[in-house]
Amino acid sequence: MAFQTSREDIILAAVAAAGPAGDNKGAWYTRVKGLAAEVTLMLDENSPISRHIDKFAGIDARFPAVIVGGKVEAASKRVEVRLVPVTRDGYGEEETIRTERTDTPEGAAMLEQVKALKGHRVLVHKRMEQNGDKKFRVLQHVVDLGVDPQKDELLAA
Repeated sequence: MAFQTSREDIILAAVAAAGPAGDNKGAWYTRVKGLAAEVTLMLDENSPISRHIDKFAGIDARFPAVIVGGKVEAASKRVEVRLVPVTRDGYGEEETIRTERTDTPEGAAMLEQVKALKGHRVLVHKRMEQNGDKKFRVLQHVVDLGVDPQKDELLAA
């Protein structure tokens, strides 16, 4: 995914991130320069931020579901999240989706988010990964849509 970014875009992003100049303009200019350098480095196609953005370009599907549980797989260090899809007619059959590895910052953050959203309706953003000839679904992002009205029944099942 390529973006066209101008020098002005980088400067404006750095100025916006730096906040008001205040009384010490020299310190503010130093902060803007540091932030401009950080923004410029983030724009490199191989930066961690750029690679993270590329993952979202690969989202295969979005669908509503209720998170009903999950467990960390010892071998892969991924969380196997249990969820129940929300359909037009109610609820589908329980299924699983895996997270990023929990020994990465993204995976650890997703683990905490999934724990906090148990019983919530979420919008699931998933992508497919392949390991050899084996394909699996990866939970890339969730948007909290609030506590599901059938939370107690779904968690009891």
